Amino acid sequence: MKPFLFASFFALVLAGCQSKTPPDAPAPASSAQSQSTPPVVRVAGKDPQMEKAIAGARQSVGKFIAALQAPKAKQSGFSVKKPFPTAQGVEHIWLSDISFEGGKFKGRIANAPARVKGVKLGDAASVGKNEISDWYYLDSGKLIGGQSIRLLYSRLPPRARKIFDAQAGFRLK
Repeated sequence: MKPFLFASFFALVLAGCQSKTPPDAPAPASSAQSQSTPPVVRVAGKDPQMEKAIAGARQSVGKFIAALQAPKAKQSGFSVKKPFPTAQGVEHIWLSDISFEGGKFKGRIANAPARVKGVKLGDAASVGKNEISDWYYLDSGKLIGGQSIRLLYSRLPPRARKIFDAQAGFRLK
């Protein structure tokens, strides 16, 4: 499984394990999306916990930049999440193949956009370091960063967490 698909895996777990989504849990956007494109996880526009996760990612982005610019042998999967404005609010999309120069991350769209127009999987995109909504990388199979991933994981029911842990390809702890 490619690293940029990990966050979207939550939606797959939720769809496969729940017949009824708890009110505070993210819900799959649409079952009409193709099997090769992970579904979107929707979060309320004013979710204080998600806002705190985004603030934490922005405050700690220096750690990500340092690792990105001098990665150790067992570090991989460097990704940042960019917020894209839409008519319905904001869609947060992961960027992969990341570089950092001039205060901006440059990369490729790593999730098929659900609502953002004029952007598709694989397109080039950039985002300022103070504009990101999350970042992560893997270090010896352990997730570093990924505050939004950790928050969504904490909202999964126990059965879904077990499935996620067995299939994610990385550890949260």
